[in-house]
Amino acid sequence: METYIALLRGINVGGHRKILMKDLKDVLHSIGLENCLTYIQSGNIVFNTSASDTNAIASKISTEIKKHFNFDVPTIAVTLNELVAINQENTFAGEETKQLYYTFLSSSPKKEDADKFSALKFDNTQFELRKKCVYLCFNTKVSDSKLSNNLIENRLKVNATTRNWKTVQKLLTIAKDFI
Repeated sequence: METYIALLRGINVGGHRKILMKDLKDVLHSIGLENCLTYIQSGNIVFNTSASDTNAIASKISTEIKKHFNFDVPTIAVTLNELVAINQENTFAGEETKQLYYTFLSSSPKKEDADKFSALKFDNTQFELRKKCVYLCFNTKVSDSKLSNNLIENRLKVNATTRNWKTVQKLLTIAKDFI
């Protein structure tokens, strides 16, 4: 059994697309995911499964959420090893951690889209695209930056979901406890 982390986009935000974590875990158990643990109410799940295709796992989770809760939730799944590598590749490590964010991508963007995106400039925001993650370092409040999750999705033409540094570190700790 491999350890995976699923990241759901946009649940329990502003009273919209509400899912109780107990209900979510029940749905995930019903599709064969084991030892499901959630972290905070915003769609962070650590689990075990013998399945090996992260795209298929993410798709199955999204399909089941649609079936049980009647709304679409983009989902990204990564293995523990992938999350460790993503964390280690953070070029902004050592910066003020409350300013660091990771935007996880459902797939690597096309080179043409990645090149255009990487050429963008934003006041008070540094970023770097690597494979399936955009590393963000804000020099202002996140809400003041023009570099948003929606902009990243639109420019790179892939689904994305963003987590802060603290959440990623906590997910790593939880997932490593599964081993």
